[in-house]
Amino acid sequence: PIDSKDFSLNDALGANVVANSFDSELREEQWIVKQISHDIKNNLMKPEDILITAISGDYEKKYFENMKYASKQKGISSYIAGVDGNSDVFGVKGSVTISSIYRAKGNEAWKVYACRFNYVTEPLKWKKENELHKRNEAFVALTRAKVWCMVTGLKNPIFNELQKTINQGNKLTFQAFNKTLLQREMGENEAVSPIKETKEAF
Repeated sequence: PIDSKDFSLNDALGANVVANSFDSELREEQWIVKQISHDIKNNLMKPEDILITAISGDYEKKYFENMKYASKQKGISSYIAGVDGNSDVFGVKGSVTISSIYRAKGNEAWKVYACRFNYVTEPLKWKKENELHKRNEAFVALTRAKVWCMVTGLKNPIFNELQKTINQGNKLTFQAFNKTLLQREMGENEAVSPIKETKEAF
């Protein structure tokens, strides 16, 4: 129904993909909670229709705890997957799901908030990450959405790239990693073939 022009909720729910950057994670958090509150209070979404996930970054546990607290302040029940309640349960009826990117794999929601996207170009040195790894995370985050995806994070060039992609509409063009960048250290610096790596990445 969402593809038909007369779908009654099109204007209220907005574009399928939205990218917004902020000066601080506090402002990012406030915007997300405000959007979720609007959708729930106006009966556009049920809490369990919504997923908040994030590119892995520094102080991730604190980030999710802050998001849960801010949601509670707005009267929104939320559930941190793998932390609250049964560790085998991903989502709970009546609650917005908050999840790490790894926990979110294999799960979907009608509306997804893919947060901390600035980390796509900021691999964590202490975890020995590279940008290919972070872009894999970004791909997972974006594809958790059944329909609507709200991409947020601190101001970063990745948002210019995202906006260009959004503006392409139904056509998706992007620059692939070259052979050198697709090398991954395995054992004695043995390189993985680009074909195998590409399958994993995309």
